[in-house]
Amino acid sequence: MIKTVLKGEIMQIVNISFGKFPEISYLNPRFKPKSLKLKVVLDVFFPQGKKRVNFRQIYVKLKKILPTLDKHKCCVGFLSGSFGYQQESEVPIQQVGGVTDIAHLIEHMIIDLESSISRMPSCSGITCGYKRPEFRFDLFIECKDKNVARFASYFSVFLMNYLFSGKRLSQRFFDLVCLAKHLYKDRSLVFYPEKIASDLGWKETYARKRIRELLNFKYLTKEEMNPSDS
Repeated sequence: MIKTVLKGEIMQIVNISFGKFPEISYLNPRFKPKSLKLKVVLDVFFPQGKKRVNFRQIYVKLKKILPTLDKHKCCVGFLSGSFGYQQESEVPIQQVGGVTDIAHLIEHMIIDLESSISRMPSCSGITCGYKRPEFRFDLFIECKDKNVARFASYFSVFLMNYLFSGKRLSQRFFDLVCLAKHLYKDRSLVFYPEKIASDLGWKETYARKRIRELLNFKYLTKEEMNPSDS
């Protein structure tokens, strides 16, 4: 089973909460009035022994699993720019330096996953850095489904830690996103792994493993999977 913490991780979720957070609405004019928002308190550190990150290299890897990152637009007047290629050798995202760039990319990963899984027509967010400690950030992101938002947060952070550890993307990451989308259409399918396997062209044992991983990434709860125990 995939663990949500890797040895030598460079980022970690401190807390996740939900609310309207009206005090930050002015930070992004694209926020919908009174929209429900996800708040992620995130700690980000530079990889041990490194003073900078090969941002383009990480972005290229992420695009394989999140191809729609290219279509993102940053908040005008703050971290302005877009997640798309102007030149093959560049990643045209406004970089402000340090770990802020990593936190900002996590924000866009969460936006991308939320939009893709829960079919949000639009989704806006903002990354806010702390003065102290300098490695801590608050990410505020519009939210349609809390389960999807939790999954998007934990999965994004795990995926970034995984890539920074130098490992290659595994097919199971693609399949986890596919399964999350499938269960969003009909959450009761979690009780019928054989049906999931048939729908997605998987073996039943493989489907069961991926379901357990969604539990690990907070998309599912133990009570939901074992209602008789609640």
